Amino acid sequence: MGGWFFSNFLPKGEPLKLLSAGFIPLANIAIGLKVGGGIFAVFLALVIFRIAGEGGEEEK
Repeated sequence: MGGWFFSNFLPKGEPLKLLSAGFIPLANIAIGLKVGGGIFAVFLALVIFRIAGEGGEEEK
């Protein structure tokens, strides 16, 4: 039932080195970048909507 998902294609390394743990640390970095990009996109959308909303009405 095994597949190629998360299979270790990196050679075995030395202890306490980044690439010696296989593919998992690299996948964690990629997921972190994707989550950070998503949070930044939401922040940017909120800033754009706030700027667009301020120009339409005068404050009382």
